[in-house]
Parts: sequence; C-alpha cells; structure tokens
Amino acid sequence: MNTKLSTLAVAVAAALTLPALALADTATVTQSGSFNDGVVLQNSNANATATINVTGNNNDDFIDQYGNGTVTATIKVNNGNSNKAVVEQFRSGDNSTVTITQSRDRNDAFANQVRAYRSTIDVTQTRSDNKAVVEQGDSWRDTAKVMQTGNHGDAFIEQYDTALSKASITDSGNYDKSVIDQWNVSWADAAITQGGGYRNDATINQYDGVSLKASINQNGSLNMAVAEQTGYHNDSNIIQRGLGNDAFTSQSGKSHDSSINQNGVYNTAVALQSGYNHNSIIMQNGLGNNAHVVQAGWSNSHLSTVTQNGMANNAYVQQH
Repeated sequence: MNTKLSTLAVAVAAALTLPALALADTATVTQSGSFNDGVVLQNSNANATATINVTGNNNDDFIDQYGNGTVTATIKVNNGNSNKAVVEQFRSGDNSTVTITQSRDRNDAFANQVRAYRSTIDVTQTRSDNKAVVEQGDSWRDTAKVMQTGNHGDAFIEQYDTALSKASITDSGNYDKSVIDQWNVSWADAAITQGGGYRNDATINQYDGVSLKASINQNGSLNMAVAEQTGYHNDSNIIQRGLGNDAFTSQSGKSHDSSINQNGVYNTAVALQSGYNHNSIIMQNGLGNNAHVVQAGWSNSHLSTVTQNGMANNAYVQQH
C-alpha cells in the first residue's frame, strides 16, 4: 500500500502544479491547518461529487473520478496529522460511493472502485498508524467496510468480479492483520472482527463463490485463523478467544459447513473438506488441545464432530 500511496503522491504533486479546471459538477476542498495537500480530478461528469474536508497538519488527500455518473467520494480528517487518503473511481455509474474518515495520526487509506455501479466503500480510522486497502473489481452493488479503532492495524479487502458481495473488517486491537480476498463471488458475505488484544491474524479467501459466507471472530492475543472456500453454498465460521490459538479451514465443492470454536490457550484445529455435503464442527477448551479433521470424496453423508475439554488432548478424524 505504501508503494501505491507513494506513486499517487507524485501524481498529487504534479496535479498541484496544473491550472484549475472546471471538470466537475461539484468539487469541494476545505483545509484547516498547515502543509495539507488536497487534489480532486474529475472527468466526464454528470452529477459527480467530490469532497475533501481536513482539520490538522501534513495530510495528503487525493480523489480521482473518471467516467462518473452519479458518484460520490468523500475524505474527511478530524484533528489528524500526517494522514494519507486516496480514492480512485473508474467508470463508476449510478450511486457509487466512497467515504474515508480519519482521526489521530499517520493513518493510510486507499480505496479503488473499478467499473462500480452502486458500489460502496467505507473506511474509518479513529486512532493512529493504521493501514487500509480496499479494491473492488467490475462491481455491482458490492459493499466493503473497514473500521479500525485500534493502533497499528493492517486491513486489506479485494473483491473482484463481485455482484452483491459484502466484505467487512472491524478491528479494535493493536498490531492486528486482517485480509479478505473474494474473486468471482456473488452474494458472498465475509466478515472479520478482531479486538481486545494484540497481534491477531485473520485471513479469508473465497474464490469462485456463489452464496459463500466466512466469519472470523477473535478476541485475545496472538490468535491466527485462516478460512479458504471455493464452490457453492459454503459456510465457514471460526471463533477464537484467549491466547495463541490456531485454526485453519479449507473447503472445496458444494454445500459445505465448517465451524471451529476455540477458547483457552494454544489450541490448534485444522479441518479440510472436499466434495459434496460435508459438515465438520470442532470445539476445544483448555490448554494445548489438537484436532485434525480431513473429509474428502463425493459422498453426501460425511459428518464429523470433535469436542475437547482439558489439556493436551489430541483428536484425528479422516473420512473419504
């Protein structure tokens, strides 16, 4: 993201040397403070709106709207310093919106809508040293939200061909990392919630899609969760609380369900599924429990449940 922002900073500097051109239906830049840069570039127009409203010092803000239509881009900095925000809207279309709101210091945000059409991006950073990147592809009513209320958070959302897909990252911890990748998608709903601790790591990858859902909810510290899905009607849910828990779920095929719920300290759970109509549930409490489930094949009757309490329990289930 720093590379992108650095590249765009060059474009911003160049744009500042150009004469003012009346390219937009509405473009407003309001700055209060010192050494702030605000640039708005708009192209074909037709009810395009761009707003930069900054209070603070040393903030860099850049909005580029291209094909336009009824589109809105808003960057707002509330009493912040050394923040950077970039909005790129490509061909857009009716009612596409991007909103970036920043407070405190040294936050970076990058939001990109490609062909858009009713695409929505909302990034909010209320503390310091957070980074957020949101990229959406051919779009159509897709929604991406990033809410960072901690410090030193790193959030990344990429939705590609989309259509009614949703992705959200909510992070109130410190030094947390959150990544959501969705590719073809359609009705996909991916959500990552992290908070209350530090250095939690969550990743959701959903590929070919259709009605996919993945949800990761982590509290505590040093927890790691990964969910990968490809196919139809998949569902994955990971909840971890405590310290140092690891969970991994990979699903491929149709009609999969997987849920991993870990409380306690240093528990590890892995579930791999491939084929039709699989189901797996793992619940672990206590300390140092390990569970590993592998389900594969084309059978429509696979089912696995592992529940462990206590310390240093091991469970392994394999079905084909």
